[in-house]
Amino acid sequence: MILLYDVVRLNPTRSVASLLSEIFMQNAFSTASTVTSLDSLPLNTTAIVEQVVAPPAMPDWAPWLAEIGFLPGETVQVIARSALGGDPLVVRIGDSTFALRKAEAACVQVQAVTEKAAA
Repeated sequence: MILLYDVVRLNPTRSVASLLSEIFMQNAFSTASTVTSLDSLPLNTTAIVEQVVAPPAMPDWAPWLAEIGFLPGETVQVIARSALGGDPLVVRIGDSTFALRKAEAACVQVQAVTEKAAA
């Protein structure tokens, strides 16, 4: 068991609040072990962007997706799908909401995040 005293002693330049926040975030969330594409993410599931890989026929998609916020480490959710075939998807990344075609969303590799049960 790590005591708060030990954490503060080992990180003297950081505030206690900052250290506690980091410890909480590390313990509050765990990532699922599988990476999937954004187009197959279940509705309202929070995920972390791992990478963006554009198909060879559409090399401009990767920089475009990066420009609108699809960067590694960002949190993302699919919040709606069209009733007709699920295309397009409504996706929230940060404070922004976008409509993406399934083909574009398939370029975004994500890892689902689940909250640990409250103790």
